[in-house]
This record gives sequence, structure tokens and C-alpha cells, in this order.
Amino acid sequence: MQKILFIISNFFLYQSISFAGTSPPSAQWQPEYAVNILILKDSTVEVSENFLEYAQARVSLLNSVLKRSRINVKAKLVGIDSLDIAFNKIEDLVFNHTVRKLKEEKNAHIVFLLSELNFGTSECGLGVVSGNNETAYSVGRYSHWLCLSGDTFIHEVGHNLGLTHSSNQDSLAPYAAGHGTFLWVTVMAYQFYHGGLIRKQVFSNPELECDAFYQCGDAESADAVRFINQNTERFIRND
Repeated sequence: MQKILFIISNFFLYQSISFAGTSPPSAQWQPEYAVNILILKDSTVEVSENFLEYAQARVSLLNSVLKRSRINVKAKLVGIDSLDIAFNKIEDLVFNHTVRKLKEEKNAHIVFLLSELNFGTSECGLGVVSGNNETAYSVGRYSHWLCLSGDTFIHEVGHNLGLTHSSNQDSLAPYAAGHGTFLWVTVMAYQFYHGGLIRKQVFSNPELECDAFYQCGDAESADAVRFINQNTERFIRND
């Protein structure tokens, strides 16, 4: 049986979003690959806005981060749906027949669910660190005072693409992780581990500058962009 690694994600209100000082995105961004994303919500969530527009906005935000990071992948929303089910654990989502059927019908590589699950107070999301798209499932809260739903969505999709928070966690590659300094962290990294309170909207990439003094990654321990670019074709094929 395949080992599935689930990683809980925590975010805090004191984080801020910052583009300042980060290398600008390439003027030409024509990625070779598309990752199809299906966004669902269960009965624990009441979306107070147009669900389709909400989902489109999250995918658009993800694409802006992929572009800024110089990743050779574009995200594509292939569908939304509301399920009359209250999920308690992510395993219930992963092995749910209805969800798997929707995933197949929509040709989705990643399934993201809006749900309260059984999250603790400080928990915002949960994602499977995926070696292939067969297990690419993630969950995030829609509305919680400690969580920023856009950040949670991008972060959990990062897990589905094979990334962890830091290089000291079990990972698919030693550099498939977030990065940070005492001033800031990248999308996948945690403030309490690195110390930085500012969240840079970029996946770790040592070829980018996150400020005047530091690169956005490290070639040995934090190069999420290299990992994604090396593995996307395999991920999509489900090798």
C-alpha cells in the first residue's frame, strides 16, 4: 500500500503579504504544463459569495505566484461542486467514491476541498504531499479568523505538488521545501521555524531575490521551483 504523507498547515494573523523587494516575474510566462484543479465544498461550509467566482479568484492568485516564482506550470480550474457530506478526516475525502468519480470526470490532477474537517483552533489546512496525482488531495478552511484562505489554497496545492515546509521534514527531495530568514518566509515555510513575519508570495527559488540581501531559496535545501519543474510532467502522467 502506498504511504500517504499528510501535513497540517497553520497560519497566523500577524503574517503579512509582501511583494516588495522580490525579483519581478518574467515578462514572458508561457508554461508548458497545466495542472487541473477541482474545487469542492462540503456541508460544513457556507460560501457567502459566488462560489465559481471565489474558486476562479483562488486559481488566479495561484497563477500569479507560479508566474512570480518562474514555475513552468499554469493552474487551470476544471470544475466546482458542492457536496452534501460533512467530512471529518482527509482520508474520508481521498477514498470517497463520489469525489474520485468527479476527479476522473473532470480530468483533475488536484482536488481541493473547502471544509472545517476536525481542524484544531490554529489549523487552517491539510494537504497530501503527493508523489503523483492519484493522491493529490487537500483541504482548507473557507472562513476562520486565524486563516487567510488564499494563502491556505496556494500552500496546500504546494503540498500536492510535492513540497514540504522545511528541509528537515520527510520529503520527496531534500530541496522540495520552503525557505525563509528572520525577516520573511516563502509560501511553504513557517514563521515560527524561520522567524520572519512577512510572507513572500513566491515558492522558494535561489535564482530569485527576496530582498536586497537574501535569495528566495537555497540550492541544497530550498528550491521548490526546481523540484516542481523537474517533476510536473511525471506528476501529470501519474507515473
